[in-house]
Parts: sequence; C-alpha cells; structure tokens
Amino acid sequence: MKKYILAAGSLLFLSGLVIVMGISTAEALYPATYVTSKNVISDLGGPALSTGITYQPSAAIFNWSMILTGLMVIAAYFFLFRAKVSIKRIFPIGIMGLGILGAGAFPLHVNSLHLFFSVIVFIFGGISLIFSSGISSIKSFRVITTLLGIVSLCASILDAFFPNFIYPILGRGGIERWIVYPIIAWLCIFGGYLIGDAEFSPKLQLDKK
Repeated sequence: MKKYILAAGSLLFLSGLVIVMGISTAEALYPATYVTSKNVISDLGGPALSTGITYQPSAAIFNWSMILTGLMVIAAYFFLFRAKVSIKRIFPIGIMGLGILGAGAFPLHVNSLHLFFSVIVFIFGGISLIFSSGISSIKSFRVITTLLGIVSLCASILDAFFPNFIYPILGRGGIERWIVYPIIAWLCIFGGYLIGDAEFSPKLQLDKK
C-alpha cells in the first residue's frame, strides 16, 4: 500500500515540474514573438490556424513535455487505484491524464482533436482538484485544493462563455493560464502531500465505494 502511494505522489510531483519546465523552456526558445496575454499555451506546440509551420525546438519540447506529463498522471492514477484510494475521489485524475496526453499527441495546428483533449483537461483538471480534497483529513489541504479547483473552473467558464468580458482584461492567453496554472500547482502540492502521507502519517480515505 505504502509503495503505491509513494509512487503516485512522486509521479504527480514530477509531472508538475516537467510541465512547468517544459512550458518555460519552450517559451524561452520560441523564435517568433510570443506574448503570454495573447498566445495560448498550446501555441508553443504549433499555432492554430497556421500554414502548418511549427517553431522548433519549442514545439518538440512542449509536445513531449505534455505527453510525458500525461503518462505520469495516468500512471499515478493507476497506483492510487492499486492503493485502494477512494475511486470516486480519483477517477477525474485519470481522465485529466488522458486529456494531457492527447493534447500533446495532437498539436493545435495538426488535428482538431487537440481542442477536444484540451477541454477535457480544463474541465476534469478543476474537478480533480475539488474531488481530491476529500482524500485528506487535513483541513488546510482540503481548503487549498478546493480553492485552486474553483479558480480553475471559474476561469474555464469565463473563457468559454464570457470571452468578450475577460479577453480585454487578461487576454486569451492570460485567462488560459488562470485555468492551467492552478492545476500545475496542485500536481506538486498533491504529489508532495502523498509522499509525506506515505512516509510519515497515512491519513488517506481508502474506501473505494
């Protein structure tokens, strides 16, 4: 049991580091003009509505970072399942992992499936944060993860239904980062929590009903 929790925590923590360093490195090496308020994160893997031109090495770095992150999140879900963590609390994590994997495997300019997988990440990312809060009996963890999930989901709603309101303020790229960055922060927070729980004081809800 302990080894599964430790493996899941390590994978989630590392996946957060992989994606944030992948995004940062791809932005730093992007040879064209890239403005975070205007460009969505996925532009790093290949801009939408383009002629098919991608900017290297940014595209390869970003897309492979997404693929690796997705695989790590899916593997973490598998280990949490094996550890008998409450399935109703962790199933959104597995779906989110599939979304991240798909978003990296199908870059924005190559295949319309990218939008489908991105929507999965945006929706189930926020849900994962809120649902995972019930795994712990630690109040501060529950509050932080719930708030991060609410922020991410609210930003998704603004992006989807009120673009004319939010884009002039934050830009399309800016509001997307309000969706994604809480999820990235949660990957590290939740991963670190699981590592600590496995090593020191197991307090997870293990009932799979």
